[in-house]
Amino acid sequence: MTKLCQALEAAKGGKQAGKKGFSCKKTTYPVAGSNITVDSWRFQDWDYKRDDLPTYARGLFTTKRSDNKHEIVIRGYDKFFNVDEVTSTRWSQIEANTVGPYELSVKENGCIIFISGLEDGTLLVCSKHSTGARQDTEQSHAMVGERWVRTHLEAVGKTTRDLAQALRDANLTAVAELCDDEFEEHVLEYPPDRAGLYLHGLNYNLPEFVTMSGPQVHAFADEWGFKKADFISIDSIDQVKSFLEKCAETGSWEGRDTEGFVVRCKIRGRKNQDAGPDWFFKFKFEEPYLMYRQWREATKAIIAGREPKFRKHKKITEEYLLFARRRLAKDRNLGKLYNQNHGIIKMRDDFLAEKGQNGADIIRQEQKEGAGDVEDVSNIVLVPIATIGCGKTTIATALVRLFDFGHIQNDNIQGQKGRPQRFASQVVSELATHKVVIADRNNHQKRERKQIISDVQRIIPEARFVALHYVHEPKSKLLDQIRKVTQERVLERGDNHQTIQAGSKGRRETIGIMEGFLNRFQGCDTTSDPDDSFDLVINLDVTASSLDNLDTVITKLYNTYPKLFDKEMPTRGDMQDAIDFALNSQVTVKHELSFGKENRGAEKRPPTPAQLVKKLAYFSISVPKSEIEQALADVFADSSAEEARMYNQLRQSRRIQAQFHVTLIHRASISSHQHVWESYVNAFMQALGSGNLADKAAPTPVLGLARVKLERVVWDDRIMAFVVRVLPTESGELWPSANAITHVTVGTASPDVKPKESNELLARWEAGQEGRAKTWEKQPRTRNRVVNDENAEAVTAASTRLTRAKATILESGSQVSAVAKKPLQARKAATSTLNGPQRRKALGDVTNAAKGAEVVQDAKKAAGAKAGVAAKSQPVGGVQKLTRTNSSRAALGVKDSNTKPKPAEIKKPASGSGALSKKRTQTTSSSTAAASLNEEATPEAEQPPRKKSITEHLVRESKTDEEEYDCMAVLDAEDLGDPSMCAEYVREIFEYYHELEKTTMPNPNYMEHQDDLEWKMRGILVDWLIEVHIRFRLLPETLFLAVNIIDRFLSAKIVPLDKLQLVGITAMFIASKYEEVLPPHVGNFVHVADDGFTVDEVLRAERYTLSTLKYDLSYPNPMNFLRRISKADKYDIQTRTIGKYLMEISLVDHRFLEYRQSHVAAASMYLARLILDRGEWSSTLCQFSGYTEEEIMPVFELLVDYLRAPVAHEALFKKYASKKFLKASILTRKWAKDYCSSLPDDLSLEEVKEYQ
Repeated sequence: MTKLCQALEAAKGGKQAGKKGFSCKKTTYPVAGSNITVDSWRFQDWDYKRDDLPTYARGLFTTKRSDNKHEIVIRGYDKFFNVDEVTSTRWSQIEANTVGPYELSVKENGCIIFISGLEDGTLLVCSKHSTGARQDTEQSHAMVGERWVRTHLEAVGKTTRDLAQALRDANLTAVAELCDDEFEEHVLEYPPDRAGLYLHGLNYNLPEFVTMSGPQVHAFADEWGFKKADFISIDSIDQVKSFLEKCAETGSWEGRDTEGFVVRCKIRGRKNQDAGPDWFFKFKFEEPYLMYRQWREATKAIIAGREPKFRKHKKITEEYLLFARRRLAKDRNLGKLYNQNHGIIKMRDDFLAEKGQNGADIIRQEQKEGAGDVEDVSNIVLVPIATIGCGKTTIATALVRLFDFGHIQNDNIQGQKGRPQRFASQVVSELATHKVVIADRNNHQKRERKQIISDVQRIIPEARFVALHYVHEPKSKLLDQIRKVTQERVLERGDNHQTIQAGSKGRRETIGIMEGFLNRFQGCDTTSDPDDSFDLVINLDVTASSLDNLDTVITKLYNTYPKLFDKEMPTRGDMQDAIDFALNSQVTVKHELSFGKENRGAEKRPPTPAQLVKKLAYFSISVPKSEIEQALADVFADSSAEEARMYNQLRQSRRIQAQFHVTLIHRASISSHQHVWESYVNAFMQALGSGNLADKAAPTPVLGLARVKLERVVWDDRIMAFVVRVLPTESGELWPSANAITHVTVGTASPDVKPKESNELLARWEAGQEGRAKTWEKQPRTRNRVVNDENAEAVTAASTRLTRAKATILESGSQVSAVAKKPLQARKAATSTLNGPQRRKALGDVTNAAKGAEVVQDAKKAAGAKAGVAAKSQPVGGVQKLTRTNSSRAALGVKDSNTKPKPAEIKKPASGSGALSKKRTQTTSSSTAAASLNEEATPEAEQPPRKKSITEHLVRESKTDEEEYDCMAVLDAEDLGDPSMCAEYVREIFEYYHELEKTTMPNPNYMEHQDDLEWKMRGILVDWLIEVHIRFRLLPETLFLAVNIIDRFLSAKIVPLDKLQLVGITAMFIASKYEEVLPPHVGNFVHVADDGFTVDEVLRAERYTLSTLKYDLSYPNPMNFLRRISKADKYDIQTRTIGKYLMEISLVDHRFLEYRQSHVAAASMYLARLILDRGEWSSTLCQFSGYTEEEIMPVFELLVDYLRAPVAHEALFKKYASKKFLKASILTRKWAKDYCSSLPDDLSLEEVKEYQ
């Protein structure tokens, strides 16, 4: 028993060593009414076909006794398979390897329940993998099962204690089938008089599988009041086969419908007839149950408004659906109940009663009329769904070798034009001479599968499609092993491929191509278009051998289309020969993916600035897409249907521009505006400077910043445009426009309408003339909006929507774009204001912005910023941040103002005592002096009495005891003149935040109760949400709140894997509505999730999430703590930026969940200062953060551990690798590498702590 538990623990949460490892999931459950907890152990379904698992029990629960020894408390059957499902269940193998008697138990149609007794006398009732209540449903299977146990026991005058003791004394698990239509319907009917627990097994709680015989099970059922699963005992295997085939003709036994039988026997012992271990297999009847399932799925399709798809039993299914439509039309509530799996059997039975037949009668009638089977077994297209290196062509070539299937390889089709259509055309042509054709290409995206299916069906409507689905999902579990195996295969074959010639391309380029396919892979989903068109989906293991996958494909095809094969089926040796032939085949066609085009530009010299100028098409101001989209949403939010018709048409037809810009002057206007063109050309030439013109990745030169006001939107039935005004910048510079009316084109009704028609539309509008269609206009609603630049943090818009956008060059010719492509943008467009920069309210702003525009301009002059066009080496990037004029701290824009005496080189964090005491004294003097200067500058009689008394009180307190100097009071006193900083009660605010942290922390171990999820999946989700956050340009607070919502929700609810992304986008949607002034529309969130969910699903999820959290979103955002600490750090922009990166690490790494956000913020600032060599963790920083250096160490160590490991979260790393964020991710990882260079590479985090 100990050995088994050790093996299970070793397999928990990861792969075993070797090419094809396995993983085991452990989940711990409390037992109601007991202090005992039990552990559920679960392998993946596909792993049960292996021969090296520590156990094959499906339904295994263990615990530790009071003597601290492991014991099995629930033991299910060993996994058993259907006849012909695996090699061991082929009739020839069963006959050779088993001995009778054979007990055939009726396969009851319900869900399995396990019952046993615990050490303390508690009765344990479990479903296959859980026990007790579940948070994702009102009634779990285990709860309903326990209720039925009590009902059965009461009928015979016994108690749960009695049953628990009896089972424990015998060391048994009772195995029963829960059949109750009032709880959950299946295929067969169990009305109230037949509902209950059908006992069909008594297993010993041992590592090996040992079970009692049928008569013993029946005797136990009689004694304890359970229902009995009927069985029959047969001596020989030939009699078993005869009996099963006869029952299969009617799908019933002794007048009772059944899905089949479970056959219990024993493995043949060494002496031929000796009985060995217990062994099970099953025989499921295909009909009429496949027909019943087809009716059920077709009914659900029409309830959902989809066209039902079916190929077998066409005539009777069409009759049934006509009957079902009438019933659903008569009772609208019936559809809702049907989707909840209620009323399915009644609908079917009412139809059969109307027909006067049962299911078996219908099947016999179809067989007699020849209508039951699919009419033809030709025109079958095998569609691989794979990525590079999966072995699809090897399987295809082997199938051709064995069965003479048709085979069309996409890689053999040369030329780019119409390639997908020519591929489909060749598949169609091949079907003329072959029953089966393999459409050999990756088909890894749904659009590719849709194209091949629709193009083939257009010519051959009756064609059928079979998916050869190489399973890649869940990617978080499978992708690492798939990468390893496929890369080995592709690199080993070298140049023996039509397009991916690894030998010539080199390892790096080849792997880069393969990664693209893996990232784009979309698994087969038969519930949605186009994958619902597949007749059959054959799931294949990418990491398995080609021989195993070929065997799987042939077996599945044979079972589904037995008439397809008119020759003797191949042996295992034949299959191996076919694989060897395929692997030794040499390709005869080779071509580059560029289809023979020359590598343009490889030998060309970089263009000169003069050459670039000749190719310029126009100068423009780029405007953020989100600004335009939000403005449009505001304009048409309350419009009539007629007014919004054009807007809706543009959205639905995707005719809204992908990018927006204000054209300042076009090349066509040079003759009439020569001076304007020349001024822009001169600025362009100056901005080009000494840049590398041959570097295509070099940024497009930024000419400067502009302010754009969206005034009104004008449209007719052909085109829509915003009338805009280009305002002077704060430094007074102007960007003249050659257009009569400056505008932004929103979109055109069709490709035939050119954007330049905006000029004609606006000319008519200004003149008050009507064209052939009505001209509309509407003004954006006025609203105050906070617009965020993440690294500049708190700029506000004025009373109308304004955008600070870059005046950049946009080229039109492909040759020009080859020199300077779209990435030529040194910075993101920042958003500016009319009234000067403002601060975030109440929470200790970090902008250091001056109170008046004059100070900003003075600072620009002092920093050497050039008014007008930006210098080539330093484009204007936004309002420079300054300290307040009444503060002793210098502006952040001047590097020397923040310098400190550098301590000796720090390799490890010091204690913060001793050597730093002198520095602390200096800081104290400086701060006190600053406060004194403030008092002297304002005469006592002129100060507002309230603020004066507070100031004096704070400073007086700070001077009372030099040892307990209150630096917070002095620094906060500086903000008393600014009501937005709430200096009078900022301490109380943060005291409240620290208390609030306790109530909004998620359960750091919530993954233990998640059946389908793992911590790695959470990290992947958050990393993707960071991409979404960047795309929507949301506030940092929004991201932190979204992740907190996710963690708190997952702490409370069990979520299946396919709904995890829905939880993520819903949390981001809620957080954006809470934090943003203008949050993105719900449709935008649906779109970024690849339309995997509907708007209604997101809105329902929003309501469910908020109700789960009890509408409590009062989350103390860590950005508030970071800003508070940054005040004590003199608002150092570099330190704070690195601190923000380190804080976001805590979002993707679940190990930080156990720490408060204030703790993480303090550790982030501590590590940021250490990296930048900003000195020790002073008493001022201790007071503002609330944490000493010693308290910070555990979080500090986690951060260092994350940084020293390989990059695991790409989106986060790339975000902070940009110049905008001072390349924080690169800098911190380099520091971590140096910091840990003296430590052995293989040390764990715990060992690192000991080493230090």
